[in-house]
Amino acid sequence: MLGTKLIIVFGISGVGKTTTCAEYAQSREGVVHFSASNLLRLHRDTAGTRSIDDVMGGQILLIDSVRACRTVTSAKLMLLDAHSLLIADGKDFVIPVDIIAAMEPNGLIFVEAAAEVISRRRTSRGDRGNSISDEITRLQAVALQAVKEYSKSLECPLYIVDADQRVDFARAMEGLS
Repeated sequence: MLGTKLIIVFGISGVGKTTTCAEYAQSREGVVHFSASNLLRLHRDTAGTRSIDDVMGGQILLIDSVRACRTVTSAKLMLLDAHSLLIADGKDFVIPVDIIAAMEPNGLIFVEAAAEVISRRRTSRGDRGNSISDEITRLQAVALQAVKEYSKSLECPLYIVDADQRVDFARAMEGLS
């Protein structure tokens, strides 16, 4: 087992997981935050449509990056904001549990928000992703179900928190730390 605890924070694009994690890490000593998207962007040559093969290749890189970060950091706790659900080849693609297991998380958090809130956030930042509330609701449900399955399969504690309730996130972190 690696010395730095790992909490993986899941949620769909636009929910606010990166902001929540960054604020938490900045306000606490011994906590470091990484975004899976940023770690993968370091290795990605091109943007645009992703195939399932591209997504799976990225997940292997992510595992290696997370392990390296946990090995070199002096922090006691690492937050990784990530996705349990991606769109690849125009279809929903749930990240397999073995990818999550390989990162050896100590806890999981799922950040959720009302579809209308996510839609506004996506639109305001110019996301190319879907901003239709019904589709956001569906994607959020699929993503949450995947994280519940990770929790069950890995026997790893899971907290579900509201993106706009920072106190919920702080309580979840206390429960996992």
